[in-house]
Amino acid sequence: MTFVSRTRTALTLVLVACAVGLAATPYSYAYDKRPVKLALSASAPTVDVGSSVAVQVTLLDEANEPVDATQAFSVDVDIVTSSGTTEFRGVTIDVGKSTGDFTFTAAEAGTVEFRADHKSLLAGGMVLGVREAETSRRSGGDSAVMDDILRLIGDRELLRPKIELRYKPERKLLADGSDEALVYAIVSEQSPPPATDIQIQLHNSDGELTPNPLVIARGEYAATARLRSQRAGTVTVEYLRASPAVDVLGKAAVAVQFGPPITRLELIASPRKISLVDSAQFVARLTDQTGTPLATDQERRVSLFIEQGSGQLSSAEILIRPGEAEGRGDFRPNATGSIVISAATTGMLPASVELSVGWPLLAIALALVGGLAGGWLAHITSNRERPWRILVGLVTGVVAYAAAMLGLLEPIAALNLPHPFVAIVVSVAGGWLGIGLLDWLLKRLGLSDQASRSE
Repeated sequence: MTFVSRTRTALTLVLVACAVGLAATPYSYAYDKRPVKLALSASAPTVDVGSSVAVQVTLLDEANEPVDATQAFSVDVDIVTSSGTTEFRGVTIDVGKSTGDFTFTAAEAGTVEFRADHKSLLAGGMVLGVREAETSRRSGGDSAVMDDILRLIGDRELLRPKIELRYKPERKLLADGSDEALVYAIVSEQSPPPATDIQIQLHNSDGELTPNPLVIARGEYAATARLRSQRAGTVTVEYLRASPAVDVLGKAAVAVQFGPPITRLELIASPRKISLVDSAQFVARLTDQTGTPLATDQERRVSLFIEQGSGQLSSAEILIRPGEAEGRGDFRPNATGSIVISAATTGMLPASVELSVGWPLLAIALALVGGLAGGWLAHITSNRERPWRILVGLVTGVVAYAAAMLGLLEPIAALNLPHPFVAIVVSVAGGWLGIGLLDWLLKRLGLSDQASRSE
């Protein structure tokens, strides 16, 4: 093989490797799995009064896939029965796990609603049907026979199963084609279990509803369908008909809200490296799972706090208005070193950004030069000033610039202090004022009076 042939082969292999790497990049890095929402599930869709059921709380990502926790999550679960009785449970999902569970014991017949909440995640929900214990109902075989007899001799309309429509979770869902509402058709506790399968035809104004029709199997008390949408707005799911006929208790339709698929909060700072006399601008941005900015359809408040280091934020909160995807703020450091700023908003994991703050070497050098120049000017313009006055100016020039940075010189503090021209002017003035500037600063800080009283 000639040198040219070997070179051509090597270049071909390099190009193939680059193509494979580029092709794999979107799949490797575009989707960073992290917890986004909570889901609730039970070991059975219905339970008898006095019986227990295992309830599981699961962490899900945007694609509704279970994801392990990288930090412990303490989840609050609210439980509300048909009579309005409320219970509260706390569930901890440990690091490295995607689920936590607890046991619920049914105390009364009816429907029980569950809601799982965490401040940094989207809420999850579930409905559980509770029936009278088997000992208080007729046996399955006798029930079927008696239902047949009653249908022959009784009022057919009075014997119709009574159905309720519910949906969970009751929050604004993500219009991403993955986030879903569970639409429940539940046989009321006032009705016996259906003697035959009940097919319930529903109509959804948008999105995808599966399965449709719903089928409540013979002897069962509930069935569910999954509603998803890729468009923001309200999706109405309406009862059309059932075979055999049923009566719908309450509203015959549910309205499910879908919103922009905003799942992540980003915090971006510019520049990331600043000096002690500079400031950094940061942006709190709402995005989807791929990092694409998305405008919100509701007002969102982003809380800001300094997690590490020292400085001042222009505001402790950023308001992102409807139709906008981001909000801005400023940070000014008080000390050198590493600064970590964090941001948090309801329903999303917190975000943070790290800044590096160094000494303002250029500003210090300019202040030294300006102080020397100010001291020299004071020396040559006054016959009483001795040469050491130049060294005094060196010190007071730096002090003047530092005082301006700390806000002790109000008119000057409003200027663009990091600007080289401003730094020179302030330090020259401080060098020219000399000891008089130090006396004024001590009085301003109240130290001169304290020194006089102590003497």
